[in-house]
Amino acid sequence: MARVRRTRAIGGRAGPRVDLSKRKPQQRERIEQGHIANLLASIGAKVYILGTTRIWACPNCKERLPASHMTTRQTPGLADVYAFLPVPTFPSKLRPPFLVPPGAVWTEVKANGGKPSEAQKLFAALCQTRGIAHVIGGVSEVMNFLIDGGWLSEVNRR
Repeated sequence: MARVRRTRAIGGRAGPRVDLSKRKPQQRERIEQGHIANLLASIGAKVYILGTTRIWACPNCKERLPASHMTTRQTPGLADVYAFLPVPTFPSKLRPPFLVPPGAVWTEVKANGGKPSEAQKLFAALCQTRGIAHVIGGVSEVMNFLIDGGWLSEVNRR
C-alpha cells in the first residue's frame, strides 16, 4: 500500500492526496555542505562556512522571529563555503586562468538537481574572469576540482 498524505487546502479543509512513495529522496544542501567541509578539511584546508541560516530573535523581547526572517544575512550571490587550500601533492591539471593551483576556492553548494540563482551565477562569473577558483555543486564537483588541482589522487575520481 502506498504511503499517502492528505494536504491542507486554504481554509483548513482537506486538500488532494499526495503519494509520498513517488517522491525521490533529496539530499539537503546543509548535509551536502557538511560533507564538502569535511572533504576540504581532510586534505588540510582551512574551511569557512558562510551559508548557514540562523534563527533570529528580537533583541528586546527575545521572541523568535518567524521562519520568513531566517536567512543567512549575506550579500545575495555570495558562495556558501570558502577554503584556503594547502600545497597540492599531485600534478595539477587545471587550465588557464590558473597558471598555478589556486590557494583558495569558493564553493556554492547545490544538492542534486539544485540550480544557482542569477546572483550566484554572477558571483561565479566574476570569480572566473579574475582567476579565482569557484565550484558550483556537491561533493562530486568539489572532489573533481581537487583531483584536477592536484590535492587528491586520480583514484578518487567519481
